[in-house]
Amino acid sequence: MLSSLGDEDFRDALGDYQAGVTFLQGQIDYFRTIVTTRPKIADFDYVYLEYAPGTVRQRRHVVEWDAAAADPDFLQFLLDGNNSMRAMSDWWEHLLERAETLCAQTGRLTGQPCAPPESSE
Repeated sequence: MLSSLGDEDFRDALGDYQAGVTFLQGQIDYFRTIVTTRPKIADFDYVYLEYAPGTVRQRRHVVEWDAAAADPDFLQFLLDGNNSMRAMSDWWEHLLERAETLCAQTGRLTGQPCAPPESSE
């Protein structure tokens, strides 16, 4: 589909961006699948919710850390969550880099600067 675009640098930037979006969408779908099958933090006996006025959801999780630290399943839960979020953050960062490259190539071809639109605020 992209082969008809005459400018190789633009074509490469567009293809890289599209590939990144496709990859990230697959990862989001995968994360949605695993989040429904893995335990929730509140499923652990030593984690409970506490009313917390002034917070976004008016609640917070309280962890009895001595019990939690002694449970390998809980520690694995934390590590899995951390690894997942770090991976997702890295993938988003790489996609942003691809978007910036595509924007720069588009700007080069159109003679327009690559800049975000003015905020309406």
